[in-house]
Amino acid sequence: MSNADLWSNLMTGTFALGGALLGFLGSWLTATKASEAAKRQTQQDRIHERRDEAISESYAQILSLDDAYLKMVRQSRSSGKESKHKEVDQVLDTVRDWLPHFRKNQPWIPEVVANKMVHVVDAYQKRALDFRESLGEASEAKLPDVMADEDSELKAMKEEVDFDNLRFHIRAALGIEEPDIDFTLSLLGMTGPRYSYQPL
Repeated sequence: MSNADLWSNLMTGTFALGGALLGFLGSWLTATKASEAAKRQTQQDRIHERRDEAISESYAQILSLDDAYLKMVRQSRSSGKESKHKEVDQVLDTVRDWLPHFRKNQPWIPEVVANKMVHVVDAYQKRALDFRESLGEASEAKLPDVMADEDSELKAMKEEVDFDNLRFHIRAALGIEEPDIDFTLSLLGMTGPRYSYQPL
């Protein structure tokens, strides 16, 4: 074999080896990028799952608070003051139970949703404290009137804090479509759409 042939074979081998190394390096870089992308996606998925869980659990407790308050006001109107005092205390206990759960999950909840949640729960707490004071001042004979007044006060409070708007923001944060918006009131020139009460 001549020197020229030997040199040619050596060059061919060198280029082949270089091409193989480049191919391996390219495959390794592609695999590394894909692995990093998969890790980032997994982290993002976990963050979204944790956020959704925190929002859903906190909102479920607010719905439970609302349900307890409605039952307290609208059911067992014939029960006495002492029984109603206990029910008010249970509602206030529900508020107190919600706060530590919310604080633990607050870092995962979008700020606008968290602020609305706190605003709503604070309004329920103030309403319950006012109701307990009204119960203390009323006679047994006036209890039905106090209950009817509290029902009206509860409705006014929920309109003032825009309870429906909280639900709208929660559904938006969770990426849930809002098919049940009734824009009739908006079309009639009234401010803002209203939302029917429906579970998430």
